[in-house]
Amino acid sequence: MPPSRTITACLTALACAAALRAGEPAPTPPPPAATAPQSPAPETRNPKPETPAAPAPAADPSALIDQILDDGRAWLEDNFDTEQLEPLTPEQQQRLIAQLQPIADSLALGNIEDFAALRPQAAQLLAWLREQDWGQPYADWLAPRMDYLDLASDAVETSRRQWAEEQRRLRDPLLPVPVPNERPRPTLRFEVVRDRVYRAARSNNTWTRRIAQRTPPARSAELAPQLKAAFRAQGVAPELVWLAEVESSFDPEAKSPSGALGLFQFMPAAAKRFGLSLFPFDERTHPEKSARAAAQYLRFLHGKFGDWPLALAAYNAGEGRIGRELDKVKRRSFDAIADRLPAETRFYVPKVLATVAARENIDPFALPAPTALALLAQEPLAIARP
Repeated sequence: MPPSRTITACLTALACAAALRAGEPAPTPPPPAATAPQSPAPETRNPKPETPAAPAPAADPSALIDQILDDGRAWLEDNFDTEQLEPLTPEQQQRLIAQLQPIADSLALGNIEDFAALRPQAAQLLAWLREQDWGQPYADWLAPRMDYLDLASDAVETSRRQWAEEQRRLRDPLLPVPVPNERPRPTLRFEVVRDRVYRAARSNNTWTRRIAQRTPPARSAELAPQLKAAFRAQGVAPELVWLAEVESSFDPEAKSPSGALGLFQFMPAAAKRFGLSLFPFDERTHPEKSARAAAQYLRFLHGKFGDWPLALAAYNAGEGRIGRELDKVKRRSFDAIADRLPAETRFYVPKVLATVAARENIDPFALPAPTALALLAQEPLAIARP
């Protein structure tokens, strides 16, 4: 458990103990010890009346709580490095978020050119975060998203080269011209070339080759079996736990600048919706509990949209957005609406499916639908993610 969470746990336990102590009745004193009977003292004519003992002052509950908390803080300060407990001041935290937020905003709202333009800045920021003791949760959020920026940068550069080469051939009649097909193909505009490369960049084959070249995150060996058990308990294909590689690099503490947290990057509202507590302990960082919530959400989305590509698109872009786009095109498939979705979602769905294929050696399109579970007969209220 990270030191900051340990402090929260200890202080919360101390406060609860103090509150309970303050409300408890005074313990009943033990009966007096038995003594040998003695002869009664002779009576006096005018016995001196006994003065009753003054009652002990009642303990002040607030003072008791303050004392216990002070003792607890002193113990924690003696046992933990305070510089590690609070590595960032509020001002530093604000500056960090200000650097990460444009990347998050571009992923949610931007296009391929935005991704490509952000890549150099994001790469430098990722390298810097990895050098900081406190930076790993942010690095583990950013690292899997670098794939989108890398592919976008490659796609834009490739499309520009192809466009420039075509224009050069048109200007220089001595250069060999490719043999045309049955009918001449009109000159491609830059946007057309870009879109063609863009479609290739979000294809399953592109992602399958990319994921196959890298090893799974180190933490997946320990966490994947636990997460799979949670998914099975909810009737959801256990292979989908590899969603955590795409969302968080399998880091239970991964943080986004937008407020998402944990293996499956739940926002606070979604976490509460699926039964995760945020206080006094944030259960989004608990592997098994967050896996159960993610499985429930995926189960709900599959029931609403009918297949896994659409369910994954809704997990990323929000069920409201996916529902609206499907209503517009009057067709229910990811391919039918992909060009209408945010750039991140276009990359996200094939990346998740390719990750499942690479890690489990299966066809992700053959993943079964969720099985029926009595405990999920009542689905949670639909709350669209922004």
